[in-house]
Amino acid sequence: MIDYYRDLMRRYGWLEHGLRWIVVQPLDEELTRDDLLWRLNGGRDPERRVVPHPVEASANEDGALVFVVEGDGAWGFLDFTGSTVPDELLAKLSAGARVWCTVWTFNRHDSLCYAAGGRVRARMSEFAFADHVRQEGEVVILDDPFP
Repeated sequence: MIDYYRDLMRRYGWLEHGLRWIVVQPLDEELTRDDLLWRLNGGRDPERRVVPHPVEASANEDGALVFVVEGDGAWGFLDFTGSTVPDELLAKLSAGARVWCTVWTFNRHDSLCYAAGGRVRARMSEFAFADHVRQEGEVVILDDPFP
């Protein structure tokens, strides 16, 4: 999984400016996209709109502009802030779901984490560009993208 993200950053140079990608796989059909957006937005209903040029629009926003992607049994949330996701938010998102999150910024900070059952279970930082990888929790989980 780590090699996948290293290759992704090599292929798409603009990703090095800053990006946050959260993937949530609900464990049942009761957890909806709107529920997850509500959790991401601190318990408030998010504003919804169509943006023709997302990278440019994101650069001009005061708050995070989040792009929602629906996949096979999962939701992806993308923004260009590159800001770290607080453990409390990952815990909320992972209640009734499995959550993977990757973040990287222009100053070459990167992290990959996994949360499930209302808690962060594994985190790896500085894996793409640094010689010293920081690991926390059950990092073996990160070897298999779908434990």
